[in-house]
Amino acid sequence: MNRVKVSSRLLTKRGSDRAHRWRVRKSRWYFPLLGLTFLGAVVLLVLVVMSAVTLGGAATPLRGAQRRCGGDNGLACGILQGVIMPLLTLALATVAYLFFRFRRVRRAYAGKAVGSPVDLVETAGGIFGRVVGRDQLCDVLMEDLRDSRFRRAHVVVGGVGTGKTALLVLLTERLARQGAVPVPLRLRGVQGDLDFRQLAYERFRREVQGHVRSDGETEKVWRRLCQQGRVVVLADGLEDALLGDELAQERDTVIRLAIRRANDERLPLVIASRPHDSLRGLDASLTDREPLSEEAALAYISSGAAWEDRQRLDWIVEKAGIAEAPTYLQVARDLHAEGLLERALTGEFDDEGLDTRGGDRAALRVHLLGTWLRALVVGRLRPELPLGRDDRQAILEYLSALACVGLADDTSDVEFTDMVDERDPTASRFPEIVTELARRVHGTRLDVRLAAHWGMRMGLVDLSGDRLRFQHSVIQAHLGARFMNAVVHPEVPEAPTAGRYFPAALENPGRELLIALVLWSRTPDGSCPHDRDHKDGDLWCPVSATRDLLLNAACLAQQSRGERPGTAHRERVQAVFGRVLHTKALQLYTAAIEVDSVDAEPRQRQIAMELTTSWPDLRARDPHSLAVAKTLLVSRFGEALRTVAHRHTEQPAYLWLFQIGVLEPSYPVRVAIAQEIGAGGDSAFGILEPRLRGPEIVREAPMERPASWPLDTWGHQQPEDFPEPGDPQFHRDDSDGAPPHRTPRARQEQRRELRRREETEREEEERKWRDNVLCAWLIPLLVGSVTTRRHHDTPYEILESWVRRVGTPEHDGTSALDLTLEVALAQGFKYAANRRDRHPHARSQAREYLSEQAWDMLKRSRFWFTRLTLLHALTLWELPDGPPRRPPGGRTVPTPRSRSASGSRCPTAPRSIPSWRRRPSCAGGRCRPGALNGSCGSTSAVWPPPSARRRPGAAKSASTICGSRPRRAGAPCIRAPVNSSRTSCCCSTSPSGATGPRTGCGVWSTRPAPTCRRA
Repeated sequence: MNRVKVSSRLLTKRGSDRAHRWRVRKSRWYFPLLGLTFLGAVVLLVLVVMSAVTLGGAATPLRGAQRRCGGDNGLACGILQGVIMPLLTLALATVAYLFFRFRRVRRAYAGKAVGSPVDLVETAGGIFGRVVGRDQLCDVLMEDLRDSRFRRAHVVVGGVGTGKTALLVLLTERLARQGAVPVPLRLRGVQGDLDFRQLAYERFRREVQGHVRSDGETEKVWRRLCQQGRVVVLADGLEDALLGDELAQERDTVIRLAIRRANDERLPLVIASRPHDSLRGLDASLTDREPLSEEAALAYISSGAAWEDRQRLDWIVEKAGIAEAPTYLQVARDLHAEGLLERALTGEFDDEGLDTRGGDRAALRVHLLGTWLRALVVGRLRPELPLGRDDRQAILEYLSALACVGLADDTSDVEFTDMVDERDPTASRFPEIVTELARRVHGTRLDVRLAAHWGMRMGLVDLSGDRLRFQHSVIQAHLGARFMNAVVHPEVPEAPTAGRYFPAALENPGRELLIALVLWSRTPDGSCPHDRDHKDGDLWCPVSATRDLLLNAACLAQQSRGERPGTAHRERVQAVFGRVLHTKALQLYTAAIEVDSVDAEPRQRQIAMELTTSWPDLRARDPHSLAVAKTLLVSRFGEALRTVAHRHTEQPAYLWLFQIGVLEPSYPVRVAIAQEIGAGGDSAFGILEPRLRGPEIVREAPMERPASWPLDTWGHQQPEDFPEPGDPQFHRDDSDGAPPHRTPRARQEQRRELRRREETEREEEERKWRDNVLCAWLIPLLVGSVTTRRHHDTPYEILESWVRRVGTPEHDGTSALDLTLEVALAQGFKYAANRRDRHPHARSQAREYLSEQAWDMLKRSRFWFTRLTLLHALTLWELPDGPPRRPPGGRTVPTPRSRSASGSRCPTAPRSIPSWRRRPSCAGGRCRPGALNGSCGSTSAVWPPPSARRRPGAAKSASTICGSRPRRAGAPCIRAPVNSSRTSCCCSTSPSGATGPRTGCGVWSTRPAPTCRRA
């Protein structure tokens, strides 16, 4: 199978700017036949009109034709009439069908797709708002599907709440506007054969039932649309398809064959799915769903009013990770429209406002969704529903209990009987949940079915007979977290027990259940006040109990399903063919780390030690799913480390995370680990300082071979003569010192042992190299996040020592860095440059210092890739932190960094401009670094000039290479063109002493420097 995996960002780079009109499949005979059909219809209508006129007594050509057909010509006229009239009738019927029936049905369906795509997409929820930030990705997907010659299926992969359904909603609208016929499908509950075309036909027939007269007409319209190539199938929820027990073994094969059949039929197909094993080996293009940009999320939430605090909104968007899920976007927008987000800004907190004071990502999300649900209860949201506050609260409790039951089965479809048996409530599946629900809804007049109906009116669930479906997995996780206090208690058994929620629910948990446990640990009921006594007198903490449940489940998930003790052969077979759950184990560890970070007595280092021990043995059938799980764990681990450091409850386990980075073979995961450690600031540097001092590079002496090495090598490669069992040499004693004869099996075992030893040595060398590379990445990142000033035993000192070892080191006894570490250090500068001024772990003083060190390293380095990476970093530092402001008049207002001072002389440079960014000036043929250049015809107070920075790619031009970093005082001054309208001075001295303008990175001119004259 052919599999292409790209990210949405890369896909948009390779795509076009806008989607074109949908290409309708037409043969070369289409237009001639269509013209003949119209002509035949017109001819038949003319004949009908002439016949009516003839019957009225008027003279028409039909009377002459009737006279000619009399007598001997009657047979010929009858034959012509029998052939022509059916054809003309067929042409008229075809024209009538195309213009009155086919177009009417297609326009009715397209109108619904354009006007209300949320209603057409069954998996879209009731609180769905406007989809933002995905137009370019939709255009690329549409362009790729438009041409049938190169068409193939697309699978959009994303985690819980990443906006896969939102993308399908936007695709439905955009495709309908371009002339296609999108048919959204819901794959949850599909059993039997997976045929996308047949499923799309059944869905299309249900939607156009009110616009057709019979099923035959529906089939005609469908066939016509398929012939034209207008049908585009949008399938959501591939991970929930074919989940029956009878298809468990052949599910992956059925899915792969279904997608292959769609490609063979040239069917435009877009599938949204979560990462799972069935995605391996698909004949489709896999696109990773990337989070929405924070700028687009802020623009979606903000109303543009003058009273709103954009800085606090920006902080909420970044801290809570609202851009990761469209549900959070819509919730934040609803709260902002009601004024509930901004109440926290004025300090007037009440039971409705969102308290944003402190808390990590999970805590802020709990406040966000909790405030939204309280607004729904008090009637601030959905005020049109005739429900009182008590009824709304009871509805929320019923839905929360149903959500908790659904989390145990990892499903959003929950039957009412799964929660409580109305005929015998005492025989319910989870008595813990039923008991808690009875306590909360005591005295209400609503039952579970009526509460589900009103929940549908609120836009939280969908009803379908005796079951309901939660429209949003994030909402289900938050509602289920409200009932975790009923299932997490001191009496939780150690082994799965009938009637108990835990630990059976954690045998194969879904992401929603783990999210619910993390959210519950941030609530007052799930926190750890240490005021609840266990029955044996020990203190019991909900956070500690939840963490222990997750850790025990993670340890069990690291083993293969069905693993039983047996022989070594059985263990090897199980290791190859067994279905491992290491991806699930990483998800459990991720949740345990998040929960543990808010414990009064965290066990972060113990969890990190367990992870480090088992990290090299982690494996999965789908490497992509394993990489996604590792990246998520690293991200949450970094947040937990910073939370523990902020709470001062335990020493953060930065050293263990660093060791995980040494053991990790994946480059993207190691980069993510470096980013998280680099944001640790003073605590991370204090722990890792001994490992960051610099690599100990041992220069081994060249190996000398003896003169007889060819003969020795040839002798070792010769096969041995093995004696037969009857030969006296077979039982010869080896005490005389002669080499014994080895059997073929012994030689094979020796080769295996040598290979194992070589692999061990190679892995050890690889880990040493990863250790050094991680240190090279971390040093610039830590310089940007620490709060200490420049003195001894700081990242500043260590970074300078690393930079001095680039290229030809100074004569202080240290060896030069090899090229791999040199490139890694340059990449560390680039990662630090990606942090803008508004980044929470960026310091303005550190940015200037890092830029100076990057210039110093650029002078020392001689490797082209190192120089290119450093130029990339310097370009990032020169870019403005935000888009230019546009006033109502439309004229762009330059940012403070691009303003210029007027004057023809050299005024004193402002203090806000660093010395290394001041433009060098010329006086008497010599350079004066740090002063403004008024003698060379430039009036810019900041170097590079604004005109150079505004041009695309100007940061990579001569202004960045030559002018941004002044050279040594006293160097000759020469001219270097910046643009066609002005020139600038660039003072440069080559390493060999030659002076001249720098024409590129490391390219020098040996022309004599001209004398500077006043412009």
